[in-house]
Amino acid sequence: ECNGNRRPLLSRIARRRREGTLAAVIDRPANEIGYFPGLQQLGRRTVLKGHFISPRFFAGNEDRIRQDLTLDIGVIHADEVANRVLAEMRSRGTPVAVHVRRGDLLNPELNWLLLPDIEVYYRNAFKRLTELLAEPVFWVFSDDPEWCRQTFAAFPGEVRIVDTLCDGCANPVKEFYLMSQC
Repeated sequence: ECNGNRRPLLSRIARRRREGTLAAVIDRPANEIGYFPGLQQLGRRTVLKGHFISPRFFAGNEDRIRQDLTLDIGVIHADEVANRVLAEMRSRGTPVAVHVRRGDLLNPELNWLLLPDIEVYYRNAFKRLTELLAEPVFWVFSDDPEWCRQTFAAFPGEVRIVDTLCDGCANPVKEFYLMSQC
């Protein structure tokens, strides 16, 4: 199913059961993104909820994370559309991945994430990369391709919007692999 927001009923029940009866839950507000030293003492049955983006949370686990994030290239080769995008990426200029999660930026609970002028931020990034790279081609992956299409149209460099990769639906695994090839 395309809608990534829906979880199967059994999965939701199992998660709630784990969180409520079988595990301790650490639920951090969205604006608390810094490291907290007590993390290393948490038990194995701890569920972490919130934003854990400090690199210190992952220190010492880099190899395991890389291994867990290694994708099966067969997933791409079995998909005609993804193969076509990959071939085009490899044949045009210097591919640069741009990932835009507008859903996060539009969520009122996460308004603290908003940059004062997100368009200026992206325009400066595109401009800087066109100065540093030979023939950059910006491959944009987003949950809001129309906003990206309109916003990035006048930006420097060639911009390619990757709308969908399977049956009209976004496919995070395929998108992640394609981004890794930039």
